Amino acid sequence: MPSQAPSHLHALLIAINNYPIPRHRLNGCVADRDALKGYLEKRFTTDTPTRLRLKTLTDREATKQAVIESFSHFDAAQDGDVCLLYFSGHGSQAPAPPEFWHLDPSRMNQSLVCFDSRVGGKDLMDKEMSYLLWKATQGKNIHFIAVFDCCHSGTITRELAATPRMAETSPVPSKLEDYHGYQDYNKTTENGKLQLSPPRGRYVQLAAAKDKETAKELKIGAQTRGIFTYNLVALLEQAADQMSYEDLVSSLRLRIEGKVREQTPQLISTEPTDQKLRFLGGAAPAQSPYFNVVFSQGRWVLDAGALQGVPANGGVVTIEDGAQIKITQVDQNRSEVSGMEGKDATKTYKVSSSQFVLPKLLVALDPDGEKEGLSLMQQAFRSLASPLLSLTTDIDAATYWIRATEKSYRLTLPCEERPLFRRVEGYSSDNAEIFLGDLEKVARWRNLLDLTNPRTTISNDDFSIHLYRSQQPGYLEDDVKVEEADWRNSPVFRYDFVNGKWEQPAFQLKVVNKSNRILYVSALNLEDNFTISNRFLAMQELPAGGEVWLTELYKNYNYRTIPLSVADAYHSWGATEKKEYFKIFISTAPQLNTDFYNQKGLELDFRKTEKNRAGRGEEPANPDIPDWLTREIALTVVRPMEQQTLSAGQVVTLLDKISIKPPAGLSAKIALTPRGEAERSLDTGANFSQLWGFQEAAEPYAMTRGFNEAPPLSVLELYDVEGASQVDADHPLTVGLQDKPADRELVIPLGYDPESGTYYPLGMSTPDGEVRIESLPEETPAGTRSLGGSIKIFFHKVVLSKLGYTYNHPQLAVADFSTKPEGEEQDEEAFSYLIEEAAVKSKVAAAEKIILFIHGIIGDTTVMPKSLLRIKDDNGQTALNRYDLVMTFDYENLNTPIEQTAKDLKTRLTAVGLGAGHGKHLTIVAHSMGGLVSRWMIEKEEGNKMVNYLVQVGTPNSGSPWADVYELASVLLARAVNGAAFLKPYLLPLSLLGKLANQLFLTLQQMDAEKSAFLKALNDGSDPGIPYAIVAGNTQLIPVAISEKQRLALIRALNRFRQRAHYNALDKMLFKLANDIAVSTNSIFEIPGKEQRKDVPTKLEVACDHISYFDDPAGLEGLGQVLAVST
Repeated sequence: MPSQAPSHLHALLIAINNYPIPRHRLNGCVADRDALKGYLEKRFTTDTPTRLRLKTLTDREATKQAVIESFSHFDAAQDGDVCLLYFSGHGSQAPAPPEFWHLDPSRMNQSLVCFDSRVGGKDLMDKEMSYLLWKATQGKNIHFIAVFDCCHSGTITRELAATPRMAETSPVPSKLEDYHGYQDYNKTTENGKLQLSPPRGRYVQLAAAKDKETAKELKIGAQTRGIFTYNLVALLEQAADQMSYEDLVSSLRLRIEGKVREQTPQLISTEPTDQKLRFLGGAAPAQSPYFNVVFSQGRWVLDAGALQGVPANGGVVTIEDGAQIKITQVDQNRSEVSGMEGKDATKTYKVSSSQFVLPKLLVALDPDGEKEGLSLMQQAFRSLASPLLSLTTDIDAATYWIRATEKSYRLTLPCEERPLFRRVEGYSSDNAEIFLGDLEKVARWRNLLDLTNPRTTISNDDFSIHLYRSQQPGYLEDDVKVEEADWRNSPVFRYDFVNGKWEQPAFQLKVVNKSNRILYVSALNLEDNFTISNRFLAMQELPAGGEVWLTELYKNYNYRTIPLSVADAYHSWGATEKKEYFKIFISTAPQLNTDFYNQKGLELDFRKTEKNRAGRGEEPANPDIPDWLTREIALTVVRPMEQQTLSAGQVVTLLDKISIKPPAGLSAKIALTPRGEAERSLDTGANFSQLWGFQEAAEPYAMTRGFNEAPPLSVLELYDVEGASQVDADHPLTVGLQDKPADRELVIPLGYDPESGTYYPLGMSTPDGEVRIESLPEETPAGTRSLGGSIKIFFHKVVLSKLGYTYNHPQLAVADFSTKPEGEEQDEEAFSYLIEEAAVKSKVAAAEKIILFIHGIIGDTTVMPKSLLRIKDDNGQTALNRYDLVMTFDYENLNTPIEQTAKDLKTRLTAVGLGAGHGKHLTIVAHSMGGLVSRWMIEKEEGNKMVNYLVQVGTPNSGSPWADVYELASVLLARAVNGAAFLKPYLLPLSLLGKLANQLFLTLQQMDAEKSAFLKALNDGSDPGIPYAIVAGNTQLIPVAISEKQRLALIRALNRFRQRAHYNALDKMLFKLANDIAVSTNSIFEIPGKEQRKDVPTKLEVACDHISYFDDPAGLEGLGQVLAVST
């Protein structure tokens, strides 16, 4: 719209009193027209910048054809001009031809009754008026205002002694060919039937009444006048052109309701923000927000209520002349006031909206910001004294942070760096105030999103909301195929790849009145740039059983199929989705007005691009009082990243920082996507929150930081894959990360197995920040239907700094449950390590019954002692109560010979008073390789004089087929990924996996069943002379539903090593023999000569795997049985 006053006002004023048929004649139409004409001639003179070009049609001059031809008066309008159409006469209805039935459920047009309409002619239909207004405004930057003082004028482009300005329904059916300009109407077909919609131009419309009400005229003084035009002109003469359209209509409603019943002036505009313009003001800016106090129906009323921020308990406010008045009753859109005694009841009094106490947005200044900027911002807060903002020094309590950095002001979410709207460059008082002005828009947006009416009596049974998702990407006509979506659960709307390009998703939404009373409905669109607009549904009256659709005006036509978009700039941030909000208002009062909320949005802080928004470019049982409620609808709009081609031997870079290199024989199209989007497309209920068993240990690895509600990219998707079988442990697909993992972090690529509903590891990260993907998972459905399936690789980061413990190997310690580590004071199972030798010796001296825990080849002792608290007898007493002292032994477990570790163990025990003949009772519980360490000490180092009872748990007494610790750890990790609670002791060594790949370790060689000299020496049939208990896991005993999932996960994990020579041995052990994953059950039990011993070892099988003995209920039950014997 133009920013300066228009050069011409082109006014066409039509009035008909003397209709040919006597019963149709009116008395006040010409007087009304002349009153408006007089106002215009007085306001626009030869001395004003705006010159008046006036044309009138009166009575017999206003035939239908003459009215159509008179629109040529607007042909002279140039950019910057204003056009005014005024009609005063009868309104009516006429049957609509079938081509318009989709627009008019009643199958009736609204119409203007021209002079000749009922004497051989026809009414001017609402479709024709829409066409005429479109033609007058097409291709021009003008402001057009249409004013209709007649019945059915509420939708024309859509009793006191009072005479209605309504004629009976036209008796003449109309044909499509009778409609002026019908050749230019928009044409679609649905179910083989032609549907037409007239084009619409940009205009503002004032109407005397709703379409089901009557516009009335009555005696005012000595003259008959139309109540609508009389009050309109009276208001204009009081306030000239200083009132906005919405203020005018609000005041008109209050004035008219005090004089006649069932006549409610209407305001309609094809561009909602135009309602804030001043009457005939063109682009003249609307005034500062204010409300009006008027005298109506014997009381003083403020035209604002709960929807406009008036507090529920009322309060005292000041009107424009300085007088204070009290708000006594607050309704939805209006409030009653007292204290107006003595005021002129014919005048309007203004109240600034800034006086109302609205919810304040809590913001904080970033303490690390630049001092100059922060100082100016603090001063701006003090001088502005915003009713919408509150500055706090508690940054943890703030909703947003204001950052002063790089000589600019930025608004961010806490702990985020990306601005929510365009930064304000430069530090000055003016810029600080500009920034706070923008921030107030954010506050209004959030207040609206949170707005509800907890006191509503409107029931959910009174209405229904129906949201539909388009099933034909790129097709935006109203006959598009749709499916209904659940609007309550943030449904997802995805772009679709069609004919080589991404097509926008689209939706349709309707509200149905299921009650037996009239409801009023409006919808507000809350965009991500803080725009608020009711452009899709400003306000609609819904009769009982009626329905209304949200519609978009696009290129002068209305569509109920509304496209959604994600701007290009989101991709530059590595973001693929956003939230689109809709606020539905449902009211029992015709005064419902959401125009107050419309606000222009803020420019986002990225390169200029297309706008990011929805669209294309019986008496009722309820009390008869105004009531309202709101419903929020959040749509998730997803636009995938553009794909890139991956070819063998070529490095592809994504987002300028992620490098992808395939092995020979692999090709695909690749793109990054958010985890949530990838999970949604799986549609299996799989959830990353179930991984790892505890969330402080792991989280999705973010390739990008994301923005606001747009999540980061953490999944690599491969489409059109060829050569997937070429990827294995020796020929990996590598992903180079820009940010290398920290020393105690690892990034694990995961695949999803749809058969078992589990995730499993595909590889591991190296210390150099390279992720090796050693197998590709099966293809699963892609989020976009047209793309078919995709291979999805989920990247997860395990943060070991939160879990690890530092050891001085070999380390003998006391597990002290009476002292808790810092931060774990409330954890009943937590304990501290007491490692100082003298302190340990003192504890040993005071104890009689001692238990010692020793870990295996992968793990430590941080969790093992806690099993004593988890094992309980029939009286609820824990196993911990059986011992005076709990000890642990940790050691280097990869390259130190097992024999040496056994000697180190004996040395440490002797040093603290547990040497030969110590006289106490010592029980050892040893896991995995720790059982071999214990046996060697007992059987070969005379440890049988120190130990009273040995419990082996999952010990490979006859060896293990695992030749590579990397392979073993990778397969164990497949179990850990899916929630093994006994994961903690394994995470630290698993962090070394990238370093361990393809390395040979001494201890694994010593456990080789066929080649190990160590095992041959150990298994020589010696009798230690003390009792052993052997606990062996057998995964075949695990309930079928669980074991099958584990089996499938292990198959996927082991498949990475299918090209290696020992793969068959591993496959046999894992899937054909009873085993605990790391060791076969037979190997655990098999100690040569055990049957000839004095104390034959106790054997116990349990239904758990190698890393679950000390946490799984079956494992704990088994441990409880064998420990009960030792004490």
